[in-house]
Amino acid sequence: MRWIACMLAAAGFAFSAMAGSVVLLDGAAHEGTVSFDGTGILVRGAGSVKVELRTVLSARFADGVAEEFQPGIVLTDGTQIAGAFTTLSSDTVTVRGMRIVAADVAWAVFQPFAAALGADVPPGKMGALLKGGDFFEGAVKSCDAQSARIVNPEFGPRTFQATEKDFLAIILRPFKAQPSAYEVVTKDGSRFPALDVIARDATGVILRHPRYDGLKIAMADLVEIRVHPTRYLALTSLKPARITGGDNAMTPAKSARGLEFRAGSTVTWELQTGGGTFVARISPSAEAAGTEKLIFTVFADANAVFRSNPLAPGTPPQTVRVVLPQAATVTLRVEGTEGSGVWSDPVVLRR
Repeated sequence: MRWIACMLAAAGFAFSAMAGSVVLLDGAAHEGTVSFDGTGILVRGAGSVKVELRTVLSARFADGVAEEFQPGIVLTDGTQIAGAFTTLSSDTVTVRGMRIVAADVAWAVFQPFAAALGADVPPGKMGALLKGGDFFEGAVKSCDAQSARIVNPEFGPRTFQATEKDFLAIILRPFKAQPSAYEVVTKDGSRFPALDVIARDATGVILRHPRYDGLKIAMADLVEIRVHPTRYLALTSLKPARITGGDNAMTPAKSARGLEFRAGSTVTWELQTGGGTFVARISPSAEAAGTEKLIFTVFADANAVFRSNPLAPGTPPQTVRVVLPQAATVTLRVEGTEGSGVWSDPVVLRR
């Protein structure tokens, strides 16, 4: 079964506000109108709360595109820049008004697609990622935003036209995310790593990064500022190692960014972080029928490290933050006989 990744997401002057949400590193969450002022991020909901950027896991300002990859280019450090791009045959590539060294381009993306399809790219291979996840291997002879030409040693040359939409991306070289403090997501699907995010006026934020230092993102284009993926593992984007409880044991949550477990289900993920800190919010599904209470349990390897009190439908979300000491796996379980439970924004923060 192909795991479909569930999308998940400064100081300055007061910015124009948009409805959104803020999730903190300690698991606390705030919903309402999100804006900036001179000292931090301000959320106005049932009450008002101000937080520092360094305490934030995700600050979401608006809805963005659904798919992980959007037409544009992916750089070798994992930066995703959406937009039409010039030929990759030159020494530099222009996209979104930025000039990029062509040797730093890893993928040229032509159609939107989910992260799970990107995971199907054979390691170290060059060629075209086709619809459905198949791969046409070969040397890339030319590529721009309209077409690409690839030569396969067995089948010979093949030209891919963007208008035919029979392929998703051209793969030139691998990419690997490099350590950074934050990731900034824009409405066109671009994802910019940043060492810092600052604001100097009411029109947008400025990114600090060696590749595009001083890049300004307009507030109207801003979707999310979040901790960079090298600092945490999002369980929503990892393929589980084991699932018990049937075909529909786990689905993307309908009402929150997270996962919904049918009562009686258990899901295990393998960790490559050597442990960390698990953070999530838990609650019975708002759409669950019945009145039975559910119990949420977290295991580090085979050891239970958290067990909730029985939670009835309608219970407000509760925060879970628990250390996973040197664990090779994390397992989540929802105990009960009917209904379902939601794990919102489940992540493992790296040490």
